[in-house]
Parts: sequence; structure tokens; C-alpha cells
Amino acid sequence: MILYCVIVFLILVSVTVPAAYFVGKRAGGKNRRKVYQESSYITDGGIWYNTLFELASYAIVIVKEGRIYDFNLKFSELFMCKHRHLEGISIESLFSVYNDSESGLFSLADIFSGNSGMHTRAVFELRGLQFDGGEFDCEISLNVIEIARERFTVIMVRDISIQKTVNRLLSEARSILNYRTLEQTRRISALSSELDFAVEGRSSAEKALTEAMKLLADREEEKRTILENLYDVFIKFDSDYVIQYLTPSIERVAGYSRDQLAGGSVFKLFPERAEVESFVDVLRKYGFAEKSIVKLRHGDSFIIYVSLNGRIVYDADGNFSVEAIMRDETAVVANDLALRESEDQLKSILDSSMFPLVILARKTRKIVYLNASSVKLFGLREDVAPGSINVDDYVQDANETALIIDQIRSKGKVDNQEIKLKKQDGTSFWALISVIYMEYRQDDCLLISLNDISRKKMIEKELEQLARTDPLTGILNRRAYLQMSEVEVERAKRYGGSVSVMMIDIDRFKGINDNYGHHTGDMVIKELAVGIGSLLRSNDFFGRLGGEEFAVTMINISSSELEPAAERIRSAVEHLTFKNDRGEAFSVTVSIGAAEVNLNEEAGSSVESALDCADRALYEAKGSGRNRVVVYSKCS
Repeated sequence: MILYCVIVFLILVSVTVPAAYFVGKRAGGKNRRKVYQESSYITDGGIWYNTLFELASYAIVIVKEGRIYDFNLKFSELFMCKHRHLEGISIESLFSVYNDSESGLFSLADIFSGNSGMHTRAVFELRGLQFDGGEFDCEISLNVIEIARERFTVIMVRDISIQKTVNRLLSEARSILNYRTLEQTRRISALSSELDFAVEGRSSAEKALTEAMKLLADREEEKRTILENLYDVFIKFDSDYVIQYLTPSIERVAGYSRDQLAGGSVFKLFPERAEVESFVDVLRKYGFAEKSIVKLRHGDSFIIYVSLNGRIVYDADGNFSVEAIMRDETAVVANDLALRESEDQLKSILDSSMFPLVILARKTRKIVYLNASSVKLFGLREDVAPGSINVDDYVQDANETALIIDQIRSKGKVDNQEIKLKKQDGTSFWALISVIYMEYRQDDCLLISLNDISRKKMIEKELEQLARTDPLTGILNRRAYLQMSEVEVERAKRYGGSVSVMMIDIDRFKGINDNYGHHTGDMVIKELAVGIGSLLRSNDFFGRLGGEEFAVTMINISSSELEPAAERIRSAVEHLTFKNDRGEAFSVTVSIGAAEVNLNEEAGSSVESALDCADRALYEAKGSGRNRVVVYSKCS
């Protein structure tokens, strides 16, 4: 339970995927089964932690005694190697330490063993060593835990090469600007002092002022130089949509020179006025806008798509201007359009299917698509939003879901697996489910085909019921009665107790059929079955063996109690009143033979032997004048 809490905590702090993944993800699942068996914290949810490990968007590696124990696909891709090359190698061989960083205070052995005096969870910056000879900057997060009395280290690896490069360039730029700004500030301060105190030197003051203005102009020039060399386009326009400034890169993106556009309307660039006005509305409402896709006219020939990331700037009079970075997104938009067209074609095929079809996102377990047949099957509204539906809300038993997920991982698909599902209103139904992997909207998904087999299940249940019950009385037939009796005998042999049986036969039943007809005879048998059933205890049962003959099995009743129990049944039947078709009242009696099952015999033979013994007792009761009870306590 403690380990389970640790895992939940790790999820909450987003350091790494739950350590519960230790159950292993490889085909065969030996490690997984071992820890499942030894760790008491594992619940039905453990299988979903395994899924999180496999689908994690960052690299994860499990280390045991300094060597790689397990890892996900992202880890092998990050280090440019195949699965077999990584397994079992020393984790230290994949990293080196920065000597000039905080991580350099520790050796690799200290870092990966947790013996550096740090906590069991820590973060370091290291150099990753790829198998192709390349190197990259990375940040690792370590969690040292113990599972099944074994010590493991869970490591998340994040590539920060780009981040480091950007930070270095920004740092250098800031250093240059800060140095220049500091020098300029000092110089301006000195010149201001010179202006203040140079009462007699007016020419000197004017010179100082000129120099100060030049320094300020130099600073603006530096900013402009940075903008002029941007790869993306920087554009600035005022509230009247008049272009105030453009960077030279506009010619590469739009096919116009800066001089052709300067001082003109932005709508020469952007043909869709509504798109630009909408972008400005967002800026005025929130102060900034990101990734707004708009159309841009390239020269006079064709239209491309660009993204705008911008901010709004107000002057002292309250007038605003817009500053934005523009990037060519034509290839991305074209790809999205092609993908959307392909998706529309797929939807058209799926929508026309008479079978319910569902697309499930593996990572979120959300239903991202379902056709009309699925909507009808689950009783959903036609306007339901697919992304709001969680598949777990429509599965009757979570264990069945776990079994299907295991089958998908081991075989890559599921074919015609029976599963019990439930509809929106909570009613359950049976379905055949088939599952395959697919990619949908550039995401790993599962295509699920469903076939409602509720009617088939109902028919099977009815057939099973018919195979076990007597059609006239609705009680157990001979076959089902004997099977249940054998089960009770086996239970008594294993756990102790006793089993006794009775044979009950209606006296002079042929005369009832002859005098009143078979319809009346059937009525007597049905009402007698109801009467006998009402006299039995909850754990006793009985069946019709054929004709007017019944058998009763009584659980854990002593020899001394068996005869009074049989006598109660005989007496109750004797006092029952029946009427024929003409309304004439009559009564019947029964003879009963009873015996205790010999538990030293095999189950099948012991039941048959006890019934034979009870049958002999029955005939003895018949021969003694009928309407009697005879009990054989021991049968041979």
C-alpha cells in the first residue's frame, strides 16, 4: 500500500510515469508477472500504469544494480540504438558529467546509485552519448524506489539541446545589450552632469547632448539590427492598418520588397480582411495572440498561409499599434487539409457501416469517433461530442477491459471476444468485440468493431434453462437434479457434512388419470410440486424424475431429523384438496422412501446408490399400505 501511495504521488508531481510499470512491458511479461505476484499494492488499475509507460512522450529507463533493466521506445530512439543493444548495459556508459555544472560535484556512479547524499528523487543535467557517436544535452530525473525487496532507479531523460542552445544565444545577446546599456547609461549620466554644471560652457553642453542622443540612437539601431536579421517576418501596423515597419524577410515569404509595402495597407498582404480584424480583436481583448492562421497574398500570383504571433502596444495618447511575427505555415496547412480529406474519406466509410464502429485514443482512453450505429447501440444523443466519452464508463467489468488490453499487447489485435457492456441508461448488453491498431488524426488509436449478441445470449440462456428444467412443473429435471446432487456430495466430502435423499411417489395416480383425465393428473403434479417446494429449506432442492415420481436432496440433516422431515411432506400432501374439471373435490396421498448418502463412495455412484436405497424404502412404504414414510439409515 505504501508503494502504491508513492506511485500516485509521482504521478501528481509529473516527474515520471508510475513506478508500477515495473511489472514489465516486454512480450512474455516475465518481470511483470513476477512483481504482480509479489507486490500487494497492484490493483486492476496496474495495467493502465503499464500503458502510460509505453505511451509516455518522454524517455524512461529502469535501472537495477547500475544496469538497464527496462526502457520505453522513446529512450531507444533518443540514444539512436535498437532494443537488443541497450538491455543489460551499464547506465553510466550512456552519459557524461559537465565539469563546470552543479552535476559535476557528483560522479556518475553517485548519481545513478543514489549514494551522493541526495534525496531519492533528484534532477541533474548531463551529456547523453548516442550509439552513432553523437552527443546531446539532457536533463534526467531520478526516483529511487524499492519493489518486492529489490532496489530500482526510475529515470526520465529529456533532451534539452535546443533549450541549451537558445539559452546560450539569449545569454550572449543579453550580455552584449547589458554591457552596451550599462556603458551608455554611465556615459549619459556623465554627460547630464556635464550639462548641469557647465554653466559657462554652452558649446560643451550642446556637444554632450548631441552625444547622448547619438548613444540612444545606437541602442535603437541595435534593436533594429536584430529585427532586420530575423528569419521570420516582423510586421508593425497602426490602428488604421497602415504598415509602419517590415523586416527584409518579407520578400522571401510574400514576394514583395519592403519598399513596395511600406506605408501601405496591410490588406495588400492579407486578402481576407475579416481574418486580420479578428486577429486584432483578440489582441485588444487579451493583449496577445498566438498561432493565428491567416491567408497571405504571395506577389500577384497565389495565396499562402502564415501564422501570426503578436502583441498590442499603446502610446501615451491611447493609440495602439500591432507588432507581430509572421511565419510561413503553407506546408503545415496543406498537410492538415490532406489529412482532413483522408479523415473525411475514412469517416464516410465508417459511417456507412451497418456495424457499430468506435475509434479509441490509446493514451487518453477517450472515444474520438463513433458512427451512427454505435450511437444507437449505446443509446447516446445524436449530437454527442465524441471527445467527452470515456470508454470505461461503458464497460460492465473493468477486469474484462484489462484482459482485452493484455490480448492487444500480446497479439496486436482482438478477434470476436465476448464482453459485457452497458448503455447510457445503465442497462447492460453482450457484444462481440474486435480490435486493431490504427492512426487517427496523427494519434495512436484503436479501431473497435462491435456486434450486439444480446439476443443470442438470451436464447442460449433459455435453451440452458430448458435443458435443466421439467417443462410441466418448472422444477429441475432428472439430469439437472442428479448433477446438483453430485456437486453437493463432493462439497460434503471436502468440507464435511451430510447429504440425504427422498423418493416421493403419488399413490394410485393411474386412477386419477383414468377417473378425471390426464389434464387433471397434470394439474395434481404441478400443484404437488409447488406444495413440496414450499416445505423445503433454502439449501434443499428437488426435481421430477418422471411421471408422478419426485426426488428431494437435503443438506446437513441428521438421520434422526430425516424421518420427521419426510413425515411433514407426507402430512401436508394428505391435507391438500384438488378439484377436477367438473369442480369435484378430491385428495391424494404420497409414499416416501428416504436414505442418507454414503460419502465413502464416488460422487456419482454414491448418489445413485442412495436413490436406489430410497427407492427400495419407497416400495416398502407402498407395500405397507401406502401414505407412509420409510427411512433406511444405512444402505448396503
